[in-house]
Amino acid sequence: MEDGGAEPEQGGEVQPTPEGEAPAGGDAPAEPQAADPGPPPESQLSIDPVPAPDPEPVPAPVEPAQKTPSPEMEMTKSPSPDPVSEEEEIITDSRTLRDMFGTQNALLQAYVTAKHASRGKVNHLVERCLTQSMEAETNTFYIRAPGKHPLVFQNRLADDDMRIFSECFSMAAHFLQFLDLSYNLITDNGIDILCDGLIGRKSLSLQSVVLRGNDIGPRGCDKICQTLRKVPSILGLDISQNALSRVGGLMLVEFLQGSEQLLELQLADTEIDIDVLVAMSAVLLTGCSRLKVLNLENPRIQTLQEDHTVHLGRMLRVDTNLSDIYLGKFRMRDDGVRQLVSFLLENKTLRFLDLRCNELGAEGAFHLGNLLRSDCQLVQLNVSGNRMGEKGNTAGARAIAEALTSNRMLKHLDLNNNGLCGEALQLLGTAIEQNSTLQSIALFNSYWDQLSSYKFHQILNDRARILPLRADFVTSEVELRIDICQVEDFEPAR
Repeated sequence: MEDGGAEPEQGGEVQPTPEGEAPAGGDAPAEPQAADPGPPPESQLSIDPVPAPDPEPVPAPVEPAQKTPSPEMEMTKSPSPDPVSEEEEIITDSRTLRDMFGTQNALLQAYVTAKHASRGKVNHLVERCLTQSMEAETNTFYIRAPGKHPLVFQNRLADDDMRIFSECFSMAAHFLQFLDLSYNLITDNGIDILCDGLIGRKSLSLQSVVLRGNDIGPRGCDKICQTLRKVPSILGLDISQNALSRVGGLMLVEFLQGSEQLLELQLADTEIDIDVLVAMSAVLLTGCSRLKVLNLENPRIQTLQEDHTVHLGRMLRVDTNLSDIYLGKFRMRDDGVRQLVSFLLENKTLRFLDLRCNELGAEGAFHLGNLLRSDCQLVQLNVSGNRMGEKGNTAGARAIAEALTSNRMLKHLDLNNNGLCGEALQLLGTAIEQNSTLQSIALFNSYWDQLSSYKFHQILNDRARILPLRADFVTSEVELRIDICQVEDFEPAR
């Protein structure tokens, strides 16, 4: 009862505040007696049952109504305070990477300790990256841990490693500049953990994310797109070789539409369909993106028509930002490349064109020759894996050779696996002799004979050439016979 009497005293103090002032003044106590006679405890006790508790329990039923949806409210409200605290932490914390983690590399020690606690093996590539980043003293760190590396092939990263990354590196997220987790075992759950703990608005320095060759589906693609929209400095995303399908592809199109700063997008082998290609072309046609590199290799094309090629060609005709485009395994035929070339004749900014593994024959080579003869700004052209020289046909090689005699921009040409015969190779060799700007060529996988081998043996050993020609093969003369040998790790000229 004492507690019950104390509560109305607090409630009474809210309304009759002049009573508290009455002792200070002389005539003030007469006013509260006129308003409510009787001593103060009796008046307070009489107030308790009638009006005071009635308004107080009125909010009481409202409180349980608010408590029931509290978990949902917490779920919806939980992300809101997090970014606020992150922003405040980022803005106020001006320490460098070395100041925060010291010369002993506490970041690496935290990762090693967490891996040992989970009874897992330390990923040596992650360990190397953290060590080199701290030794470089650049105030940023990077993680390059591709699972195909021989050092870690038996210890590839999985979803549990993403949890360790989020726990150990979240405090240094604003120093992370490059994240390469390609060819690992990361699923949609791992992407959720990674995005909630490491990537987001706090990633002020993050420029590139590589997730190629994992097990990411549409749900993980949606999560990574929503998260990277908050990253102010993101420039490149590689999510190739993940089964994103049509749904994930359209999510990436929406992401591209809202990310004007994005410069590179890799979507090879993601099972996107023609709807994604058309939507991507429509977004780039508006000019709202500054994308420079676009890889759309191997989409799921279920039609024999060339509608997707036409849409991309219309986009390339007016686009002034794209410099590299990959259209390999596009089921493109001679008529498709004819339409593509008609649009590319008006493009003066494209530097790299990849048309490998299509179905281009001699007629397609003729259209590409028209492109090279024009005021074309292409520096690299890859048409390997087509059928320009099948069945001993030399018309396609002749069209390319005639174009090379007048072209002064092309630096690299890849014609591997086109079934080029010896005569076709000789035609190309004669044109290359007259072209002084071509710096590298790929022709090893062709049908060589002694005449064509000797022709290129002379070209590769020509010291009078202004720029020496590099090739994916070397020639050697043994007992008056010219042999062709392949060069490993051949890098084309850029």
